[in-house]
Amino acid sequence: MVSQTYTLMLVEDDQDLRSGLRELFEREGYRVVAASCVQEARNLFDAHIHLIVLDVTLPDGNGVALCQEWRNQGVTTPILFLTAKDEEFDVVRGLDAGGNDYVTKPLFRDGMQQRRCLIPASHHFEWQQLANKKIKNAIKPVNSTAMYMAGLYRFQNGVPEFIILTREPGDSIRHIHDRMPVILPREALKDWMNLNYNAAEVMRSAMLNMAFEAEMPSFA
Repeated sequence: MVSQTYTLMLVEDDQDLRSGLRELFEREGYRVVAASCVQEARNLFDAHIHLIVLDVTLPDGNGVALCQEWRNQGVTTPILFLTAKDEEFDVVRGLDAGGNDYVTKPLFRDGMQQRRCLIPASHHFEWQQLANKKIKNAIKPVNSTAMYMAGLYRFQNGVPEFIILTREPGDSIRHIHDRMPVILPREALKDWMNLNYNAAEVMRSAMLNMAFEAEMPSFA
C-alpha cells in the first residue's frame, strides 16, 4: 500500500472493469478519478493527477492520440496504457506517443468470469464529513437484516483475499458517499455464482434503496 495519498486517473469505458480496477487501486491507497471517455478525461485532468491509467480504445476517440495530445501540451504525468491488444505495433505506437508502459486487460476480465464471490454482512459502513466532525453511518438495504455484496477473490501467497465491487450510490445515501457496494437481492445470488451468467447483467439487479443510521460515539 502507498504510504501517502497519490491521485490516479483511470480512463476506461467498460463500467464493470472500471469499477473493479477502481476498487483495487483504492484498496492500495490511491485516490482515483475515473473517466469513461476521452472528453471526460480531458475535463477531469489537472496538475494534481500523479498517474494516468489509460485505455487505448474509447467510445469517442483513441487513448494513444489522447496521450500524444497531452504530451504536446507539455503534460509529463506518467501514462500507463491499459488495453486488450498486445500486438507489437500497438506497443510501439503507444510508447512513441509518450506512454510510459503498457499492460493488457485480461487479468480483471478473467476475475469477472472465474473468481466471483459473495460477502455477507449485516451493514456496510461509510464515514460522512460534516462541517466540524465525521460521522460513521451504518448502511443496509431497507427492511433487511442481511445483505450480500458482490466481490472478486484471489489468493495472495496462499492467503485468500477479496475486493467488493462498487457502483454509484442510490439517492437515499448519495449525500453520505459517492460510491456504494454492489448489493445483490437474494434471487440474484445463484446467478452471480453461476459462471455461465453474464456478470454485468446480474449486477444490474443491484439493490439501491438503502436505510442508514449514524453511529454516535460512546463515552465511558
